[in-house]
Amino acid sequence: GGPSTNGTKQLANQIRKMDADNRVKGHLIVVSSGGGAGNAIKTLTNAIKSTKKPIGTFIEQGEMACSACYGIISASDFIMAEDNDVIVGSLGTKSSKDEKGQLHVRLYATKSTQKNDYYEQAMEGNGKPMIEHILDPANEIFLNAIKENRPSVDEKTQMNGSIFKANEVLGTMVDSIGSFNDAINKLLQSPT
Repeated sequence: GGPSTNGTKQLANQIRKMDADNRVKGHLIVVSSGGGAGNAIKTLTNAIKSTKKPIGTFIEQGEMACSACYGIISASDFIMAEDNDVIVGSLGTKSSKDEKGQLHVRLYATKSTQKNDYYEQAMEGNGKPMIEHILDPANEIFLNAIKENRPSVDEKTQMNGSIFKANEVLGTMVDSIGSFNDAINKLLQSPT
């Protein structure tokens, strides 16, 4: 978070605070994101899993829920897309750096011989250490969380970084197609 935006910790606290309010009957998360930081997933999924009231996700028409966003919403009780063309997926892990033509200087203290070593090797063309020691382990944590939260997601065809239209993954990555009111009604009909 920052001065004018809520971060994962603030959002997680809001979920917990709302869940404790007896006026709240359930939670509906409306998402639109192509992804984000993988380290946000655990904070928000823990908050979602801690709710005593039903919690669902709604993806609006023309929007998407991919990568880290999907990792977070996978913990909700249901995922509803507003139409068949909503995009979900991109389940995988990457790291990139966009230099945009700017000059960047990297200087290290004399005794910091291994600081950022994997990144430095990648910048020189050897990405293997970074893939093996950072990306692959992070990806396994991410995919294992998806498997735990949504066991019907197919590991071979849906957990390889591909994206899908909602109607292509009904019953696995998306539970149903419906309107915002349908999502509200599903929450209100859920046992608390």
